[in-house]
Amino acid sequence: LYELAMTGVPTISVLVADNQLNNIVGLVRAGVVKYAGKWNSRFLKRSIKKCVCGLQNVNTRKRMSLAGKETVDGLGAVRIAKVCIERYLKENLVVKNAGPGDLMDVYKLSNDREIRSRSFNTEKIGLDEHKGWFRGKIEDDNCLFLIARLKGKFLGQIRFDKNDSGMVVNLSIAECYRGSGVGRVFMDKALSHVMERSPSVRFIKAFVKKDNIPSRGFFENAGFGNNGITSVKDVKAIEYSLDLKKIRKGIV
Repeated sequence: LYELAMTGVPTISVLVADNQLNNIVGLVRAGVVKYAGKWNSRFLKRSIKKCVCGLQNVNTRKRMSLAGKETVDGLGAVRIAKVCIERYLKENLVVKNAGPGDLMDVYKLSNDREIRSRSFNTEKIGLDEHKGWFRGKIEDDNCLFLIARLKGKFLGQIRFDKNDSGMVVNLSIAECYRGSGVGRVFMDKALSHVMERSPSVRFIKAFVKKDNIPSRGFFENAGFGNNGITSVKDVKAIEYSLDLKKIRKGIV
């Protein structure tokens, strides 16, 4: 029935098992199918004939065809896969403080070609420079530096740097996990760390290059509000902000 609805085929349905009833009722109410009755009904042939006669009207068929395409878009399998992956990540993704053992994983990620192109500083980072920066960050009381691992594999890093108005977040995900939903689960778990360790912090801000559409979409889908265009290192950027007070109240 779902395949017929998605392809816009006007359909007459017959109930062959009781557990199909809710689906048929829903599709009938949506105007997608016509219901002829249960398979063992004495009047099934008569009912089917009546439904066929009703479908002779071209406008009726057009309405049913349109209703089918609007009701079923064919992306159900993708949605189910995403839900399964998200549940798996929530149960198995480990978020912990970055430590000396994470230095090279973060270094390789930081020099990823795509990440460098989306950063405000696009130059490749040298190892000695990175070592000094990394050591400084993990020892900085004003920086919450977290990494994510799944079954021991490095997935990405996230940093929250304190400033006068709250914290500024920086997130990057390993290439093979981008688009898998890791980023959203990682962000949610990291925000829990922020609220637990820094209860006085209310606002989380993010700055994204104006032409970095994937990152903009990520923060918007994560509940960050768009504060408009600003400038970072003479580069046009969008400023995003998240009110942790709303998260604590369950609004976001």
